Amino acid sequence: MLIDWRTLVDDVHDTTLAETSDGTPLSPETVRRMACDADIIPIVLGGAGEVLDEGRARRLATPAQRRALKAMHRTCIMPGCTVPVDDCRIHHVDPWHSQGRTDLDVLVPVCEADHHRLHEGCWSLKLTPDRTLTVTRPDGTTAWEGASIDRTHRRPAG
Repeated sequence: MLIDWRTLVDDVHDTTLAETSDGTPLSPETVRRMACDADIIPIVLGGAGEVLDEGRARRLATPAQRRALKAMHRTCIMPGCTVPVDDCRIHHVDPWHSQGRTDLDVLVPVCEADHHRLHEGCWSLKLTPDRTLTVTRPDGTTAWEGASIDRTHRRPAG
């Protein structure tokens, strides 16, 4: 079933959406009742209606998420790496296997070498809501911390 957030929490409005996936209209009350026992997957849409966040509904980044990440990052997110974002994998900061979400706020581009370093090399990333990145070495020390979007302002930690 599909329902827009405003209708779900408030009430019917001019652009209300409350229907089944095949387009059968539902009342907001019916949707709210059905949601009581449902596995709810919230989905955040971009300006053109493309999916940007959908929790654990899918594992791989969508084309719209890749475009959004490309708008934020020119290269791999790791400090000093110059691999273009188009040649990067999209990495879950919170690992998918540990209930990580496929949402834009926890996805980053990483090159193949850094992707291996994160998984097999036991390096880790932390990303705050303002996209401040902390890169941690396997021994727990901070290798780097700073803004993840503008590479020109990156400085090594410590």
